[in-house]
Amino acid sequence: YSGGRTVYYVRKGEGRARIRLGDSNHLTIKKAREAAIAAMADDAAGITFGSVFAEVMENGKLSGVASVKKDTVRYEMHIEPLIGAVGISACGLSNVKEVMENLPAEHSDATRNRVLALIRKVFIYAMKVGYVSEDPTRHLSFRQEVKRSIPEPDDDLIRKVNKAVKFVQQKNPVAGNLIRMLQLSGMRLGEAQGLLWGDINTVSKQASLPKTKSGKLRFVPLNPEALELLEELREEAG
Repeated sequence: YSGGRTVYYVRKGEGRARIRLGDSNHLTIKKAREAAIAAMADDAAGITFGSVFAEVMENGKLSGVASVKKDTVRYEMHIEPLIGAVGISACGLSNVKEVMENLPAEHSDATRNRVLALIRKVFIYAMKVGYVSEDPTRHLSFRQEVKRSIPEPDDDLIRKVNKAVKFVQQKNPVAGNLIRMLQLSGMRLGEAQGLLWGDINTVSKQASLPKTKSGKLRFVPLNPEALELLEELREEAG
Protein backbone atom coordinates (compact mmCIF):
# COMPACT_ATOMS: atom_id res chain seq x y z
CA TYR A 1 0.00 0.00 0.00
CA SER A 2 1.11 3.58 -0.63
CA GLY A 3 1.01 4.36 3.11
CA GLY A 4 3.70 1.76 3.76
CA ARG A 5 1.36 -0.86 5.18
CA THR A 6 2.06 -4.45 4.12
CA VAL A 7 -0.74 -7.02 3.88
CA TYR A 8 0.21 -10.66 4.46
CA TYR A 9 -1.50 -13.55 2.63
CA VAL A 10 -1.08 -17.29 2.34
CA ARG A 11 -2.14 -19.47 -0.59
CA LYS A 12 -3.74 -22.79 0.23
CA GLY A 13 -6.14 -25.42 -1.05
CA GLU A 14 -6.41 -27.01 -4.47
CA GLY A 15 -7.35 -23.72 -6.07
CA ARG A 16 -4.50 -21.99 -4.25
CA ALA A 17 -6.91 -19.41 -2.90
CA ARG A 18 -5.24 -16.40 -1.32
CA ILE A 19 -6.17 -16.03 2.36
CA ARG A 20 -5.56 -12.77 4.19
CA LEU A 21 -3.61 -13.15 7.45
CA GLY A 22 -3.48 -9.50 8.50
CA ASP A 23 -1.36 -6.42 7.91
CA SER A 24 1.87 -4.92 9.21
CA ASN A 25 -0.05 -2.65 11.59
CA HIS A 26 -0.85 -5.75 13.62
CA LEU A 27 1.63 -8.46 12.52
CA THR A 28 5.41 -8.66 12.44
CA ILE A 29 6.98 -10.76 9.69
CA LYS A 30 7.67 -13.49 12.27
CA LYS A 31 4.07 -13.49 13.45
CA ALA A 32 2.84 -13.55 9.84
CA ARG A 33 4.97 -16.64 9.15
CA GLU A 34 3.64 -18.36 12.26
CA ALA A 35 0.09 -17.51 11.22
CA ALA A 36 0.75 -18.90 7.74
CA ILE A 37 2.02 -22.21 9.19
CA ALA A 38 -1.04 -22.47 11.44
CA ALA A 39 -3.33 -21.63 8.52
CA MET A 40 -1.80 -24.42 6.42
CA ALA A 41 -2.31 -26.86 9.29
CA ASP A 42 -5.93 -25.80 9.65
CA ASP A 43 -6.42 -26.15 5.92
CA ALA A 44 -5.49 -29.82 6.11
CA ALA A 45 -8.28 -30.31 8.64
CA GLY A 46 -10.63 -27.84 6.95
CA ILE A 47 -11.13 -25.91 10.20
CA THR A 48 -11.55 -22.20 9.55
CA PHE A 49 -13.12 -19.46 11.63
CA GLY A 50 -16.11 -19.64 9.29
CA SER A 51 -16.57 -23.39 9.71
CA VAL A 52 -16.41 -23.05 13.50
CA PHE A 53 -18.93 -20.20 13.35
CA ALA A 54 -21.24 -22.50 11.39
CA GLU A 55 -20.96 -25.12 14.12
CA VAL A 56 -21.80 -22.55 16.79
CA MET A 57 -24.87 -21.36 14.86
CA GLU A 58 -26.07 -24.92 14.25
CA ASN A 59 -25.84 -25.65 17.97
CA GLY A 60 -27.74 -22.44 18.61
CA LYS A 61 -30.56 -23.49 16.28
CA LEU A 62 -30.84 -26.87 17.98
CA SER A 63 -31.02 -25.27 21.44
CA GLY A 64 -33.50 -22.60 20.34
CA VAL A 65 -31.25 -19.55 20.76
CA ALA A 66 -33.19 -16.60 19.38
CA SER A 67 -30.16 -14.53 18.33
CA VAL A 68 -28.96 -16.94 15.60
CA LYS A 69 -30.45 -14.88 12.76
CA LYS A 70 -29.01 -11.57 14.00
CA ASP A 71 -25.64 -13.17 14.72
CA THR A 72 -25.52 -14.55 11.18
CA VAL A 73 -26.20 -11.10 9.72
CA ARG A 74 -23.45 -9.54 11.85
CA TYR A 75 -21.03 -12.30 10.84
CA GLU A 76 -21.73 -11.97 7.12
CA MET A 77 -21.46 -8.17 7.19
CA HIS A 78 -18.46 -7.58 9.43
CA ILE A 79 -16.54 -10.76 10.21
CA GLU A 80 -16.65 -13.16 7.28
CA PRO A 81 -15.00 -10.83 4.71
CA LEU A 82 -11.90 -10.47 6.88
CA ILE A 83 -11.44 -13.71 8.83
CA GLY A 84 -14.07 -16.18 7.64
CA ALA A 85 -11.54 -18.15 5.59
CA VAL A 86 -8.70 -17.89 8.12
CA GLY A 87 -7.77 -21.09 9.94
CA ILE A 88 -9.16 -20.99 13.47
CA SER A 89 -5.79 -21.63 15.14
CA ALA A 90 -4.13 -19.01 12.92
CA CYS A 91 -6.73 -16.44 13.86
CA GLY A 92 -5.27 -14.30 16.61
CA LEU A 93 -5.58 -10.96 18.35
CA SER A 94 -4.39 -9.05 15.28
CA ASN A 95 -7.23 -10.52 13.20
CA VAL A 96 -9.81 -9.65 15.83
CA LYS A 97 -8.48 -6.10 16.09
CA GLU A 98 -8.67 -5.74 12.32
CA VAL A 99 -12.34 -6.72 12.35
CA MET A 100 -13.13 -4.26 15.13
CA GLU A 101 -11.17 -1.43 13.50
CA ASN A 102 -12.96 -1.94 10.19
CA LEU A 103 -16.44 -1.52 11.68
CA PRO A 104 -18.16 1.59 10.30
CA ALA A 105 -17.45 4.68 12.39
CA GLU A 106 -21.16 5.35 12.81
CA HIS A 107 -21.73 2.04 14.59
CA SER A 108 -22.73 2.45 18.23
CA ASP A 109 -20.76 1.04 21.15
CA ALA A 110 -23.57 -1.49 21.62
CA THR A 111 -23.17 -2.80 18.06
CA ARG A 112 -19.39 -3.01 18.43
CA ASN A 113 -19.84 -4.98 21.64
CA ARG A 114 -22.20 -7.41 19.89
CA VAL A 115 -19.62 -8.08 17.16
CA LEU A 116 -16.85 -8.66 19.71
CA ALA A 117 -19.14 -10.88 21.78
CA LEU A 118 -19.91 -12.97 18.68
CA ILE A 119 -16.22 -13.47 17.91
CA ARG A 120 -15.63 -14.38 21.54
CA LYS A 121 -18.47 -16.91 21.42
CA VAL A 122 -16.79 -18.65 18.48
CA PHE A 123 -13.43 -18.86 20.25
CA ILE A 124 -14.95 -20.08 23.51
CA TYR A 125 -16.63 -22.87 21.56
CA ALA A 126 -13.38 -23.60 19.69
CA MET A 127 -11.56 -23.95 23.02
CA LYS A 128 -14.28 -26.22 24.38
CA VAL A 129 -14.00 -28.66 21.47
CA GLY A 130 -10.21 -28.48 21.30
CA TYR A 131 -9.64 -26.49 18.10
CA VAL A 132 -7.62 -23.81 19.92
CA SER A 133 -5.98 -23.48 23.32
CA GLU A 134 -6.76 -19.84 24.03
CA ASP A 135 -9.21 -17.03 23.27
CA PRO A 136 -7.48 -13.94 21.78
CA THR A 137 -10.49 -11.74 22.52
CA ARG A 138 -9.67 -11.92 26.23
CA HIS A 139 -7.18 -9.11 25.59
CA LEU A 140 -9.97 -6.79 24.44
CA SER A 141 -12.57 -5.07 26.59
CA PHE A 142 -16.15 -4.23 25.81
CA ARG A 143 -17.00 -0.57 25.49
CA GLN A 144 -19.03 1.17 28.15
CA GLU A 145 -22.54 1.49 26.76
CA VAL A 146 -24.58 4.56 27.53
CA LYS A 147 -27.96 3.45 28.76
CA ARG A 148 -30.88 5.08 27.03
CA SER A 149 -33.25 6.76 29.42
CA ILE A 150 -36.92 6.07 28.80
CA PRO A 151 -39.13 8.90 30.02
CA GLU A 152 -42.12 8.10 32.19
CA PRO A 153 -45.28 8.31 30.05
CA ASP A 154 -47.71 11.00 31.11
CA ASP A 155 -51.48 11.00 30.59
CA ASP A 156 -51.19 12.97 27.35
CA LEU A 157 -48.72 10.49 25.83
CA ILE A 158 -50.85 7.52 26.87
CA ARG A 159 -53.92 9.14 25.33
CA LYS A 160 -52.08 9.75 22.04
CA VAL A 161 -50.75 6.16 21.94
CA ASN A 162 -54.22 4.72 22.58
CA LYS A 163 -55.65 6.92 19.84
CA ALA A 164 -52.97 5.76 17.39
CA VAL A 165 -53.57 2.09 18.25
CA LYS A 166 -57.33 2.45 17.71
CA PHE A 167 -56.67 4.08 14.35
CA VAL A 168 -54.48 1.15 13.26
CA GLN A 169 -57.12 -1.33 14.52
CA GLN A 170 -59.68 0.31 12.27
CA LYS A 171 -57.45 0.37 9.19
CA ASN A 172 -55.74 -2.99 9.72
CA PRO A 173 -57.35 -5.09 12.47
CA VAL A 174 -54.66 -7.79 12.48
CA ALA A 175 -51.79 -5.34 12.91
CA GLY A 176 -53.79 -3.15 15.26
CA ASN A 177 -54.74 -6.02 17.57
CA LEU A 178 -51.14 -7.22 17.61
CA ILE A 179 -49.91 -3.77 18.63
CA ARG A 180 -52.63 -3.57 21.28
CA MET A 181 -51.53 -6.93 22.73
CA LEU A 182 -47.92 -5.72 22.88
CA GLN A 183 -49.11 -2.59 24.65
CA LEU A 184 -51.19 -4.48 27.21
CA SER A 185 -48.83 -7.38 27.94
CA GLY A 186 -45.28 -6.08 27.42
CA MET A 187 -44.47 -9.04 25.16
CA ARG A 188 -41.84 -8.76 22.47
CA LEU A 189 -43.05 -8.77 18.88
CA GLY A 190 -41.72 -12.26 18.11
CA GLU A 191 -43.28 -13.63 21.29
CA ALA A 192 -46.71 -12.25 20.48
CA GLN A 193 -46.53 -13.41 16.86
CA GLY A 194 -45.79 -16.98 17.97
CA LEU A 195 -48.56 -17.08 20.56
CA LEU A 196 -51.06 -19.96 20.25
CA TRP A 197 -54.44 -20.43 21.94
CA GLY A 198 -52.94 -23.32 23.88
CA ASP A 199 -50.42 -20.90 25.41
CA ILE A 200 -53.19 -18.87 27.10
CA ASN A 201 -54.32 -19.84 30.60
CA THR A 202 -57.38 -17.83 31.61
CA VAL A 203 -57.42 -19.44 35.08
CA SER A 204 -53.91 -18.35 36.08
CA LYS A 205 -54.30 -15.27 33.83
CA GLN A 206 -50.99 -15.68 32.06
CA ALA A 207 -49.45 -16.68 28.76
CA SER A 208 -46.65 -19.23 28.46
CA LEU A 209 -44.08 -18.18 25.87
CA PRO A 210 -41.86 -20.96 24.49
CA LYS A 211 -40.26 -18.71 21.84
CA THR A 212 -38.35 -16.06 23.77
CA LYS A 213 -35.15 -14.06 23.21
CA SER A 214 -33.25 -16.26 25.65
CA GLY A 215 -34.66 -19.46 24.19
CA LYS A 216 -36.19 -20.34 27.56
CA LEU A 217 -39.85 -20.69 28.50
CA ARG A 218 -41.25 -17.67 30.35
CA PHE A 219 -44.65 -16.65 31.63
CA VAL A 220 -46.32 -13.27 31.09
CA PRO A 221 -49.22 -12.08 33.26
CA LEU A 222 -52.33 -10.96 31.39
CA ASN A 223 -54.39 -8.08 32.76
CA PRO A 224 -58.20 -7.93 32.33
CA GLU A 225 -57.92 -5.81 29.16
CA ALA A 226 -55.52 -8.28 27.53
CA LEU A 227 -57.78 -11.21 28.43
CA GLU A 228 -60.79 -9.33 27.03
CA LEU A 229 -58.95 -8.66 23.76
CA LEU A 230 -57.97 -12.32 23.46
CA GLU A 231 -61.55 -13.42 24.12
CA GLU A 232 -62.80 -11.10 21.37
CA LEU A 233 -60.23 -12.50 18.94
CA ARG A 234 -61.15 -16.08 19.87
CA GLU A 235 -64.84 -15.36 19.17
CA GLU A 236 -63.98 -13.77 15.82
CA ALA A 237 -61.87 -16.80 14.90
CA GLY A 238 -64.82 -19.06 15.72
